Amino acid sequence: NKPILLDFTGHGCTNCRKMEDEVWSNPEVLDLIKNKYVLISLYYDEKNELPAEEQYKGPDGDMITSIGDKNLDFQTHNYGSNAAPLYVVLGHTDYHALIPPVGYTPNKEEYIKYLQDGIKAFEESK
Repeated sequence: NKPILLDFTGHGCTNCRKMEDEVWSNPEVLDLIKNKYVLISLYYDEKNELPAEEQYKGPDGDMITSIGDKNLDFQTHNYGSNAAPLYVVLGHTDYHALIPPVGYTPNKEEYIKYLQDGIKAFEESK
């Protein structure tokens, strides 16, 4: 009974690590993420190959062959962005963002407000 926080990230993403180290480490941010959300991190640069039966041709004609390719295709197709990090608050019924997604947000207070707005939108969507 919590909203989902989709975290589009990358193993080699400098701004993603900055967010985790400098913003997510804030006690209030950490509490919100750990206790008020279900966090799902999707890595655009995950190299593990998809099973052959799950590989497919993407909209641009390129083959989607790895988990990272699939995550990036999902992000681009559903949220119109290939930026990392990208944070998307979801409910439980579809992939529709409850509030507009945000990217790199180094200001802790702005990020806390984003998380609180997501919780409020989730409660109102029930």
